[in-house]
This record gives sequence, C-alpha cells and structure tokens, in this order.
Amino acid sequence: MNKILITGAAGFLGGYLFRLALEKGYEVTGTYHTTPGHRELVKCDFTGRDEVISLVNRIKPDVIVHAGAISKVSDSIPYDHYHRSNTEAVRSLAEAASENKARLIYISTDLVYDGTSGFMRDEAYKIAPASSYAETKYKGEEETASVLSPGEYLILRASLMYGFGGVNFFENSVNNLLAGKPVNLFTDQYRTPLYGKTAAEIILYLAERNITGITMNMGGTERISRWEFMKRFAIKAGISEGLLIPVPMSSVPVPQVADVSMDISALKETGAVVSDIDESFSHIISQLRISGKL
Repeated sequence: MNKILITGAAGFLGGYLFRLALEKGYEVTGTYHTTPGHRELVKCDFTGRDEVISLVNRIKPDVIVHAGAISKVSDSIPYDHYHRSNTEAVRSLAEAASENKARLIYISTDLVYDGTSGFMRDEAYKIAPASSYAETKYKGEEETASVLSPGEYLILRASLMYGFGGVNFFENSVNNLLAGKPVNLFTDQYRTPLYGKTAAEIILYLAERNITGITMNMGGTERISRWEFMKRFAIKAGISEGLLIPVPMSSVPVPQVADVSMDISALKETGAVVSDIDESFSHIISQLRISGKL
C-alpha cells in the first residue's frame, strides 16, 4: 500500500487521517467539497459520478478511505440531499474502486443501530436507523458490499468522535467552557466516544494489514453520556464544572437515540490499539497547554 485517497479530508476524521498518512510517508490525496481549509486538497463533488470516476482513474490509489458525508442530523436537510451524498456517491466510489483494483474503507456510523434498548451492541445487533442521515449511511454500507467483493472493502461503524478540527460537539463544548459560557449536555444518551487521532491510527492500521470483507464497530472503550464525558474532561483540565448544564434529550427538537454504545471486541482482536478516554484527554490537554489555550 502506497497511494491513499481520503475523501472529506477537510473535515474532522478525514483531517486527522490526512495528517497521519502524510506523517507516515504515504502518497496521499485528500478531497474537499466546499471548504478546503489550509491543506493541499483536491476539490471533488462525490455526487457527480463522472467526477468521481475521473479522479480515481487519475490517482489510481491502492486504498480509498471514504470519510466524506453529510453528517449533520437535521430535519431541515431534505432526504434526497442525504441520499445523493451518503448513498449514491458511495456506489460511484465503490464502482471506481473496483475498476481501479483499489480497496475501499467506508466509514459508516453507530447510528445505524437500534438505539431504543440494550447497550454495548456487537455488529450483529438489530439495524434500525432513526434519521435520514443514519438510514442513508446504512444504504451506503449496502452499496459497498453489493458492488465490491469481500476482498475489496472494509466497513467501519464509527462512534461519536471527539478532538479538534471540523465540527464536533467536543470542540464546541471546550471552546465554550474556555470562554466561560455554559454548555448543555445530554445525560440520557449513551455512546462509546473515540478520539479522532485514535480513529485515524486504527484506520491506517487496518489498511496496512489488508483487513477486508467485514463490517466492524470502531469506537472507544467506555459507554458514557455526553454530560459525564465532558465533566471528566473539565475535572482533568481544571475547568469549572459549573458551566456544564445537564439536560435530557427531549430538550432538543430533533429526535435522538438513547443508546448506541458499541462492543469493539472484533476491532481489538485485530490487534488495533484503542486509547481510553483518560489517555486521550491527557493528550488533548497537553496540546491545549502547548497552544496557550489552557
């Protein structure tokens, strides 16, 4: 494996992965859709099939990591927008991968699972997407597996992620805390959060070992609510906990899932290293102190 194509490289996970792949000496091409950021990225609209085919034919990557998507869960975004970006675009990318003998790593979501009962679900757990975002991401999984042979793809169901870069609840929460502003956080929604840096390390680890033909949970080691999560961060960082406001999911108009925490036993069996929350917080706090923000 030498050449890697990363979609959504201007976003959160794609950004972490792009930087790590460059650090490890790979020949990396990253794409963006609307905002390039500060990186040397290639503009590509993945809803345009011809544009996708042309890009992949030109680059001829060994591995494609599809981290690009409309990831915001919102009733204001029309279903067809989600479908074009999260389902149709995946099929185009899978077809381009097949034509160029490239492996595709498709980043899906923990939100495909039934979030109404149970916890720490494994990959065989009931699928019941509760939003247009989750439904179209699951359809992207189906497109990946229907177009490509088992040796050509890997599907990773990613948990809620945290870190810096792109739009994510953690960065918004930290920025508000440092500015002395209150932060509303759910007490009754449970996930298995994963540090974005760790997620990037896991993806490259799996790619380097040519692990394919399966759907795998990619999350953190601990089931936790957003409020408990940010409280632990505040305590570790020495920030006032008084700014953290516990609220129920019913406080927001968009329906939320109660529990999509994941069992990552299959991921651990590959030998991938998954840093725990406290280890990740230590790294983040160190970076904040180096930057003078803390």
